[in-house]
Amino acid sequence: MAVTFVLANSVEESVEGRPFVQFEEELHTVLYQNREYLGDKGQLLVNLDPYNHKVLTREEIVQMTELCQMIPQFFEGELVDTFTTEFSKLCAQALATHTAIVALGD
Repeated sequence: MAVTFVLANSVEESVEGRPFVQFEEELHTVLYQNREYLGDKGQLLVNLDPYNHKVLTREEIVQMTELCQMIPQFFEGELVDTFTTEFSKLCAQALATHTAIVALGD
């Protein structure tokens, strides 16, 4: 039940070769079980439907960037560090290129 974040403006654009970051099920489970630490900002990430797709708006990408800065304050480990670092880079690239991010469910 992982979600893949792809730098694209639509599901149709999110083909192989596009920059992506994997949001592993294990990390999702930990964040969901401790969602009270993430506040309202965390709801966007932990409530993603792992069986559906969502195109993130610019505002949501900014929110995800802020969340990536906040998560390591409450959680640690290689999985957290890798995800927050890589996803922050993807969000920055999306904002710089005026491109959306598509969250692809399994």
